[in-house]
Amino acid sequence: ADNPQDPGLNINLRGLQDQSRIATSIDGVRQNFQLSGHGSTGYVYLDPSMFRAAQVEKTVTAGPGGAASLGGQVDFRTLGAEDLIAEGAAQGGQVIAATGSNGYDFAGSAFWAKRLSDQIPVPAGISRRKLGDYDIGHDGDIDGYFGPISEPADYTSSETRSGLAKIELTPDEDQTLTLSWLGFSGDYSTGTGQYIDTNETTNH
Repeated sequence: ADNPQDPGLNINLRGLQDQSRIATSIDGVRQNFQLSGHGSTGYVYLDPSMFRAAQVEKTVTAGPGGAASLGGQVDFRTLGAEDLIAEGAAQGGQVIAATGSNGYDFAGSAFWAKRLSDQIPVPAGISRRKLGDYDIGHDGDIDGYFGPISEPADYTSSETRSGLAKIELTPDEDQTLTLSWLGFSGDYSTGTGQYIDTNETTNH
């Protein structure tokens, strides 16, 4: 479930969501943020640039991370050294930048990883995304609660910044120890008409 006024993500599995019904985690770390109000209440704040895979379990499990879930669990895997360093290479990186029309001002990320030794790769990266208020369609009229919808659509802009750093220890093929930090910061406004909230959300 997505809300253009909020940069968070709300997971829905087979019609179930919110109130921790879906156990959601990032690299195995449970995300339990809840904000009661109109609309979705259980958001996960993450930057798509930081992730490479999502594992979805559409049933209740007794394994790690499944406690108290009602409809399943989702685990997002962040970018790692294996995603950046080619086989046989000592280091590698990735830079992406994009812009567009209708409020898509900028989205960019830069990642780099280096092997300190065969058993110790170190990846890191940063990301920034800036979205402006977008223009609605111009064919016909759209009436909102307080009258015709304004142009552009109010409170649909946001700016987010993210960072990632890891130390991956692989003493042998059967063992891995990863020390990591993932940071997210988002500024955005939500509201309708005269009711406005200016929000700043951080997640470490």
